[in-house]
Amino acid sequence: LVTVGQDGPGSPRRLGESLGALAPTLHWFTRDGKAVVVGTDPIDDKGYGDVRPRGLALIPLDGSAPTRFAIDSAWTFDDLVRADPRTLWQPDAASITALMTEVATGERGAVRFDTRSGKPTVLWKGRARLANAFGDTTHQAIFALYQDIRTPPNVYRFPANFASKDRVSHADDRLDAVAVGSADVFETVIPGYNGAITKARTAVLLPPGAKRGDRL
Repeated sequence: LVTVGQDGPGSPRRLGESLGALAPTLHWFTRDGKAVVVGTDPIDDKGYGDVRPRGLALIPLDGSAPTRFAIDSAWTFDDLVRADPRTLWQPDAASITALMTEVATGERGAVRFDTRSGKPTVLWKGRARLANAFGDTTHQAIFALYQDIRTPPNVYRFPANFASKDRVSHADDRLDAVAVGSADVFETVIPGYNGAITKARTAVLLPPGAKRGDRL
C-alpha cells in the first residue's frame, strides 16, 4: 500500500505479509473497497492454467490482520465470481463466492464463504459446465454460460442463492425443437494405467422417452 499525497507517494507498506506466497492472478477488491481478496498457498497441479490457491484470504487495506479461508481438499479452486474486472460479487457484502470442482466426482460447484466465520456453504453442485460467471453490478444475480448433458450451452441468470436458473440467450433457436433424452451415469472399478485399481465414471445418453433397463 502506497499513500499518495500532495508531496507525492509515501513509503510502500506491505499488507498481509504473514500470508506468505500468494497466487499471482487472484486479487480483487471487496464491494466496499476496504479490503482485497487474494489466493494463498499456491500449488502447481500440472494443469494448463495458472497455479491454483489452496486457500483464500481477506486483507484489510487499513493494515489490520488478514482473515484466512481454507479450501477443503475435496475441492479444486477454479475462479471467484466478480461484479466487474476489479470487484468481487458480494450480495450481502459479507461473503465470497467461488466456483470449484469436486475432486471425487468432477462436478462443478458454487461455494460461498462467510467472511466473518469462514464457514463454506455449497450453494449449487452439478455435473455441468458453468463458465464466464459474472455478477451484475447490483450484486443480486449472476450471469454465466451454462451447459449440461441435456442442456445446450446458453447464458443463464442465477439468483444469489443459486436456487434456480433462467435462460437469457438463444444461441440457436433450432435447438429448442430437438427432443433430448435422459442420461444415466454409473461408476465402474477398473485397473488404471499403472495397475492400481481406480474408479471410472461412464455416462450413457439415452434417447427421448427411454429409461435404464429398456432394450433399445
